[in-house]
Amino acid sequence: MGYVLNSRRWFHPGISGFEAEQLLIERGFDGSFLVRPSRSTLGDFTLSVRRGNKVTHIKIQNTGEYYALYGGEKFASLSELVQFYMENKEQLREKNGDLIILKYPLNAVDPTAERWFHGYISGREAEQILMEQGRNGSFLVRESQSTPGDYALSVRQDNQVTHVMIRCKDNRYDVGGGDEFSSLKDLVEHYRRSPMVETSGSVVHLKHPLNTTKINPTSIDGRVKKLQEGKDQTSGFWEEFE
Repeated sequence: MGYVLNSRRWFHPGISGFEAEQLLIERGFDGSFLVRPSRSTLGDFTLSVRRGNKVTHIKIQNTGEYYALYGGEKFASLSELVQFYMENKEQLREKNGDLIILKYPLNAVDPTAERWFHGYISGREAEQILMEQGRNGSFLVRESQSTPGDYALSVRQDNQVTHVMIRCKDNRYDVGGGDEFSSLKDLVEHYRRSPMVETSGSVVHLKHPLNTTKINPTSIDGRVKKLQEGKDQTSGFWEEFE
């Protein structure tokens, strides 16, 4: 049960329906699935499921208050929706009554191989890691739990943790300060050189990357490459917690 809730690797930001079908046919099996942003309705999502040698696409409604398959149960998060339909295999059906079974999450590749990327952890988990293992100036990047497809930069300063939302749109990343970057790595490197300034006037310094020990299997080649490279060389913004 904890696997799906604690690891949202089945979410693939920025891919089309055609690309989803390619991934599921080339890398998946009968019952493999992924979730992606809807191209037809901004803010909604699509559940793509491989069934035999074909792929079925199911719209997920996002009202801002809950997520639901149209006419189905309502959930507070995408993770809870996916968890429910994986565990309750009789609940997801086509109009003709045929079952649609979610068996195997198809993992997405991490957006970066940098070891400061911790994937799908919560704001509270980030705070615990930074307070227990870090020091002032330590930072990590994680997936946003509130906005699938976006990210959060968590930074320890003055013995507390600040969370900064990183928006991702059209494969461009920004924290609301006006500058946009083509990768998470470029964004982090920029703000390591040029610290952020909060609306309160306090300065956020990114000094010490806090590396993860976890590896996403689909990103292992990139992580191995980063390990081989050795140790790390040494504006207003959105806030993100949950």
